[in-house]
Amino acid sequence: MNTAILLAGGKSRRMGFDKRFIEIEKKTMVDYQVEKLYKTFSRVILVTDDKTLFLNCSCEVIQDEFEGIGVLGGLYTGLKHSTSIYNYVLACDMPVINYNYIDYMRNLLQKSLKEYDGLVTKYGQWIEPFNAFYHKNFVYPLKHGIENGQKRLSLILKSCDVLYVEEEIARGFTSDWEMFTNLNSADDLKKYLQNEEYVMNIS
Repeated sequence: MNTAILLAGGKSRRMGFDKRFIEIEKKTMVDYQVEKLYKTFSRVILVTDDKTLFLNCSCEVIQDEFEGIGVLGGLYTGLKHSTSIYNYVLACDMPVINYNYIDYMRNLLQKSLKEYDGLVTKYGQWIEPFNAFYHKNFVYPLKHGIENGQKRLSLILKSCDVLYVEEEIARGFTSDWEMFTNLNSADDLKKYLQNEEYVMNIS
């Protein structure tokens, strides 16, 4: 469980500019996340649709093997290049990294008597596909889904053996759900930058 996969593709249509280069504490969003991830993972893999944008990145940068299919292709590419059994996966627009929750998920997997395809958090009846762990062998159902035109990770997970953390348990680590915050729009970014509680939770 020593590998983190950071997915940094997408067109940032709702944001209006490339959110991968939002500045946080005088660093780009991606550089900020990579630095934080290295505090608890020994290997960080950045999967992107354009490697030339990250020539100076301090982690390993890998070109997405699939063009234009989003999360599924990026996750497949990251897991394919990883040597870890379980891999922590985060999206590049999620600046809040909760180390306590990462340790909690690691502990669940270490204590389990079986291996799961993934460890994912529920939000009511929905799931949070990021801030999650995925088994390296999850590449096989991902590839099958991609080849069959599937575009939703949640539907692929429904056919797999997944360990879920219920929302009420997760809220013990993140009462306001801040560790699942996505900066999808300018309003999201404004709220994040103005909210001191978010800043406290990522330090």
